Amino acid sequence: MKSQHLLKALLGIYIFIFFAYLFGPLIIMSITAFNSAEFPAVTPWECFSWRWFTEGKVTYDGQRLAGLLADTKLH
Repeated sequence: MKSQHLLKALLGIYIFIFFAYLFGPLIIMSITAFNSAEFPAVTPWECFSWRWFTEGKVTYDGQRLAGLLADTKLH
């Protein structure tokens, strides 16, 4: 019985580490999107801002649009 509890605990720890490794970077990048810095970064944190979304920096970046156009031509 004791070994089964240990096995369940180790499996739970492994699953937690796996999902933290999988979703951790996504969560961090989602948080950095609200930083008012010129380039989204965790440090230095300037202040909370909607700037990346209201000024169109996410959708109207020329490099990203060119990349999307090149990608659609490949498919």
